[in-house]
Amino acid sequence: MIAITIFGLAQVSEPNDAMKLSERAIRLIRSVVDAQPDYARRKRDLATMLALRGRIQIENKIDVAAGIADIEESASLFTGQVIVSPQDIATKQDFESNILQFLQVLTDAGKTAVANKICIGAIDQVGYVASGEALVGRDDWIEILSRLRVKLEQIETASVPQ
Repeated sequence: MIAITIFGLAQVSEPNDAMKLSERAIRLIRSVVDAQPDYARRKRDLATMLALRGRIQIENKIDVAAGIADIEESASLFTGQVIVSPQDIATKQDFESNILQFLQVLTDAGKTAVANKICIGAIDQVGYVASGEALVGRDDWIEILSRLRVKLEQIETASVPQ
């Protein structure tokens, strides 16, 4: 798929080139998602692309507000993926690693309150899935959410003035 190839180039490019490439890849993948709304893999691709573009915009101070919007949308898509495929290993890895990355990027940019809003919102929504999974003896989501909450607490503790 062309969008995936373009995204791959964006991942290894300098920020300005990466922005142009990621914008093109996102435009293409959105058209695929619109044409195939039930194909979960494409939404995962879109979430990953938005996460990269958001990170680039925030870290390089290109457009912090747009970067935050990309991260919000990405977090929402990753959360939706958990609801659709809670037992999928890639879903578990994607959710945890991206929420951690969002926390770090936003905190480093001085946007701790925004990081908390986005990440706590995603964690709270996935909490329902975790509870359901735990009822049938699958505790992976409980453990993932526990690790994420610990990281949130560490960031909150570190950002409190002494």
